[in-house]
Amino acid sequence: MVPPSLQGLPDTLERKPQGATPSHEPAKFRINRKLLWLLFPATLCLGITRQSLWIDEGFTVWFASHRAFHSFLAVLIGTRGAAGDPQLIFYLLHAWAWIKVFGSSELSLRAANVPFAVLFIGAMGWASRRLFWHPNLWALFCLSPFFWFYLNEARPYAALIAFSSVASVALIAYLVDPGRYGRTAPWYCFAALLLAWGSHILAAFLFPPLTILVAITLIETPNLRSAFWRDWKRPALLCLPAFLALGAFYIWVSAFGVNKTEGKPGLANLAYALYEFTGFAGLGPPRNEIRQSRDLAVFAPYWPWLLPGAIVLSCVVFTFLRAKTPKLVRNLFLSLLLGLATALAISVFEQFQVLGRHLAVFFPLLLMLVMLYPEGSFSPKTLRGASVTLSALGLLWVVSDLRLVFLGKYGKDAYREACSSASARALRDGAAIVWAADPYTARYYGLLVTAANRSSSVDSHGGIDLPVYTRAVDPQGWSRAQAQAFLDSSPVPVILVLSKADPYDQKGTWRSLMKERRPREIARLNAFSIYEWQPK
Repeated sequence: MVPPSLQGLPDTLERKPQGATPSHEPAKFRINRKLLWLLFPATLCLGITRQSLWIDEGFTVWFASHRAFHSFLAVLIGTRGAAGDPQLIFYLLHAWAWIKVFGSSELSLRAANVPFAVLFIGAMGWASRRLFWHPNLWALFCLSPFFWFYLNEARPYAALIAFSSVASVALIAYLVDPGRYGRTAPWYCFAALLLAWGSHILAAFLFPPLTILVAITLIETPNLRSAFWRDWKRPALLCLPAFLALGAFYIWVSAFGVNKTEGKPGLANLAYALYEFTGFAGLGPPRNEIRQSRDLAVFAPYWPWLLPGAIVLSCVVFTFLRAKTPKLVRNLFLSLLLGLATALAISVFEQFQVLGRHLAVFFPLLLMLVMLYPEGSFSPKTLRGASVTLSALGLLWVVSDLRLVFLGKYGKDAYREACSSASARALRDGAAIVWAADPYTARYYGLLVTAANRSSSVDSHGGIDLPVYTRAVDPQGWSRAQAQAFLDSSPVPVILVLSKADPYDQKGTWRSLMKERRPREIARLNAFSIYEWQPK
């Protein structure tokens, strides 16, 4: 029976009786929940690795490795060298405090996402029991390759997923039963939105779909309007100063410039985000292969893995299209589409190359589209089909997860190995290192990269709690003449460490010199090539 507070709310979800136990479920859905809960620690143990840090993670640890808090804040908000990352201030504060307690190893840096993983699965576990059509659907989130991949990255995307989940679940819980959740849901929603936005400025992408969802619901349900304003007005007014302060901070730090991958985003970006969200990242080509090729042919060798994934995903979509779609799900789908359109429009205006991780706040909303069907929407046959197809999707995701973790080609850029290989070779041959790659990640691995003919480096601000073992020259912005002069004048061998050519050899300087002078290749690693020139 629908409670009085929900009378007239269109086609909403059926509430489960309070205190329901597994005996209320149909026999075919009984699962040993104690065994099921082992999925979460298994996800943490397998998903968080000590792979080499890559570019963005190196920037995180450079900020977090400042010994003094005032030094950390100074580089965060007071210099142009910090452009971009002040826009994830809450996450960097978390990382700075975390490594002071747990250390700065790769494993520790990634384990800083554990609190966010607990929050994410806790929110989805609660929603599974109270809102979803089956109380164990939270397990599917544990298996998501998108969640696994960014759980294993020292960046704020796991935090965005977690806070987005809490905000979305709180709002939907309110819309489902405002009488029960009217006192708490607004506070949880606003607090999660604030933390998400403070963790990454792109969490602002979540505001439009949630606002649209509320607007559509209130238009369709006039008798909910007075209760909504009563329940949400006070939390909104009390939280508004915090949102205004954070917004003012972002406007201020943006004056220093913003670190972003420039480009012209389009529907291909949304297609790739959907590719990641649906768990294909471990079935198709690694992202470095996609980056280098930029051609659909790069997917062809992976068809034995992609084809089963496409079949399973098609079955999931077909199964749920057969069910009676409640208005809440349709409204959520519409709000998600409009939210994505808004995010894409902003990205086009800002010339920002948006990728799946930049849209992480939408990930929980997408999965909840198939979770929010009430049991009454399914015929017995469709209910069995939904169970089978989601189980198949979970198994497919397990395969994708394991490939992401255990196949080296899916690993992160091999900065640790590149630093080690170049340093060892330089020590053996008495060579100079030219580091055409990210200097912040190199600094984490003990390689201090300094611009030629001047003293500036990633250590120019001081107070970095990281050792230095080797030094290298930064060739950023060199012309062909400068690079050639450096090679000709060097009395010792020169080791070139070249990472992704598009950001680190934009002028084609080193590629042309390698064709002309043909240095000896001494190593080829994930996202790296290392060469050695002998002196003339």
